[in-house]
Amino acid sequence: MAIRSFDVQNLRGLRRAAADNLPNLVAIAGPNGSGKSSLLEQLKSQAQFLEASTELLYVGPHRTWRSSQLNEVAVVSLNTTYENILKQDTMPSIQYPFANLHQFAGLSRKGTGGDDAQAFVKSSILRIRNKQQTLLGRQFKEQGGKIDPDTVPDLFGPFAELVSTLLPHLEWVGINDANLNDMRCEFRSTGIAADGRTFDIDEMSSGEKAAISLFLPFIERQVAQLSGESAQLPPTGVVPLTVLLDEPELHLHPLL
Repeated sequence: MAIRSFDVQNLRGLRRAAADNLPNLVAIAGPNGSGKSSLLEQLKSQAQFLEASTELLYVGPHRTWRSSQLNEVAVVSLNTTYENILKQDTMPSIQYPFANLHQFAGLSRKGTGGDDAQAFVKSSILRIRNKQQTLLGRQFKEQGGKIDPDTVPDLFGPFAELVSTLLPHLEWVGINDANLNDMRCEFRSTGIAADGRTFDIDEMSSGEKAAISLFLPFIERQVAQLSGESAQLPPTGVVPLTVLLDEPELHLHPLL
């Protein structure tokens, strides 16, 4: 983490918490009510603790996942990434009808309430499909009506690798956009549970969805690099993202 030191006092039940010379990975442990969530919220709100070279993401303790039927217009209109939603203190505004998520626009993302940011994981994955189509269209035009496969990176490559690494019992199939009023992010089981059936991300278990949502911001950064939207590598020694993750063990099994 790129918070190397902090000193906060008199925050709800927390009298004082201070630390210096912090490494990149820090775990804060303690009994319920000891002030862990209060400390993370305070670190989120006080920019002076954050190194200038890093951007801050916050993941609250009460993470909810609301199934959503997404259409093409809704996905395109939400012109943001899941990473950017995790940077915000409130839920994003929505210009066009966006499944059942309008009621959460503008709500605060605090540890004392539910955090509905995960509701936008599905739309963020669908937006990778749009980026891929843009790349293909650009190359088709530049190459005079043909596409050399070596010139177009597979933007879903990092996501497929994430799934195979963290959830080896599943396989990423791809985007099913046969019905533009109900676009799907599809997977299927592998190994002894394989039956060939595909299913949408909304049908996955809570633990499977948690694993994907926790790492999706890093996948989005890889996609941006592959598509040419950002520099290939951050400067040496720079921590590009600092994640304040409340309840990191939520839905995750011990081995993972």
